[in-house]
Amino acid sequence: MLTMVTPKLGEDDGPMDDSVGPAGWVEDPPSPLPGGHGRAKAAERPWRPRPTTLSASLAGAAAAAVTATAIYLGSRNLRYFDAALVGYATATVVLAFGVVYRYTVWVSSPPARRYLRRGWGAFFSWRSFSRMPTAVPRSVVGYLGLQTFIAARGRGRWIAHLLLFWGVVLATLTTFPLTFGWFAFLSDSATGPTYAIYLLGVRTASFNALSPLGWVIFHGLDIAAVLVLAGCGYFLWRRFRDREASTGQRFGFDFFPLVGLVAISVTGLLLTFSSWLLEAVTTTSWRWHTWPRSC
Repeated sequence: MLTMVTPKLGEDDGPMDDSVGPAGWVEDPPSPLPGGHGRAKAAERPWRPRPTTLSASLAGAAAAAVTATAIYLGSRNLRYFDAALVGYATATVVLAFGVVYRYTVWVSSPPARRYLRRGWGAFFSWRSFSRMPTAVPRSVVGYLGLQTFIAARGRGRWIAHLLLFWGVVLATLTTFPLTFGWFAFLSDSATGPTYAIYLLGVRTASFNALSPLGWVIFHGLDIAAVLVLAGCGYFLWRRFRDREASTGQRFGFDFFPLVGLVAISVTGLLLTFSSWLLEAVTTTSWRWHTWPRSC
C-alpha cells in the first residue's frame, strides 16, 4: 500500500529515502490485518512446535513408555496378563500420556511453577515438620480419608462424598492392578474352590471362593459400583431439586462427570447381573434335561 508524502514549504531538498517512490509515494509497513503482507510472510514460514508443546509431548511419551514397561515387568513378561484386557491396558497407556502432557503444560506457566515449587518446598521442609510433625498424617486421614471439610456443610453431602470417594478408590485399586496383570487369581486345583492370589507374580495368600471373604473379593467392583451410584444419585438429586445448588452449574463440569460415573457403574453391575442370569438359565436347563433320567 502507498501513502502520499507532501513536503513542507521551506524545507531543504535532502537525499530521497529509498522507501519513497516516484511522486512522493511511501510504501507502508506490512499490514497485520487479514490479507496483509505480514500474514503472507507468516504463512510462508514453516511451522515449528512451541517449546512448551514439545516438552509436554516428550514428558507424556516418557510416561506412556514407563506405564507400558511397568505392565510388561509387573506381569512377569505378560505371563499373568489377561489378553481380554488389552484394550483397557492400551487405554491406560494413552491416559498416562494425556495426564502428564496436561500437567506439564500447566506447570510450564510461571504462576503454577512458582506455586508448585513453594508447595513442595514447604512439604519437604524440616522446619515445618519439626513444628507440626503430625500435620500431614492428620490432613491425610481427616481431609482425604474422612472428608471432614465437607462435614460442616451437611451430613448428607458428607456421606455422599465419602461414598463416592471410597467407591472410586476401591474401583481404582481393583481395576488397574487387574488390567496390568499385577494382580491375578489362579485356582489351586481343577475342581476345588480354593484360589491363590498372585501379586506381581508372587503367591501371597489363598482363600475359599465360596466363603464370605471370597464373595467380597470377587465382587469388589460391584461393591464399588454401589457406593458410587449412591453418592452420584444424591448429588444429581440435589442438583435437580435444590435451586441454590443448580445455580452456576455447567453441564460439562458438573453434570457430565456424574452421568459418566453412573453409566460406568450401571454397565458394570449389568455384567454381573447377566452372568448370574446366564448361570441360572444354564443350571435350570441342565436340570430340565437331566430330570427324566433321574426319575
